Amino acid sequence: MNARVTYRATERVYFSAGYENTTESYFLAYRLDKDDRFFSFEQRLLTGVRWDVCRNATLDLNAGCSFGREYGEGRNQGASLHDRVKVDPGVFLGVNFRMRF
Repeated sequence: MNARVTYRATERVYFSAGYENTTESYFLAYRLDKDDRFFSFEQRLLTGVRWDVCRNATLDLNAGCSFGREYGEGRNQGASLHDRVKVDPGVFLGVNFRMRF
């Protein structure tokens, strides 16, 4: 589940805030149980500003807090998860520059 609100301040500047909840799973090579997968869980609260530098370039700056991070192996993301690792919440800062041709 992801939710984001964006406010257009000027023709080229946008402010945003949002919530992201991501779950990823991968089959690992050389696993003993062929039904086991590696799972990754993360939740984020984030805010940012996007500046359309020119018609073909965009600069994104964002910051936020990541929490609910957990990793492990199992058949599903429920109670069967073993080798579970929980990571403490933390803050992040991101910069992204994109050019389109």
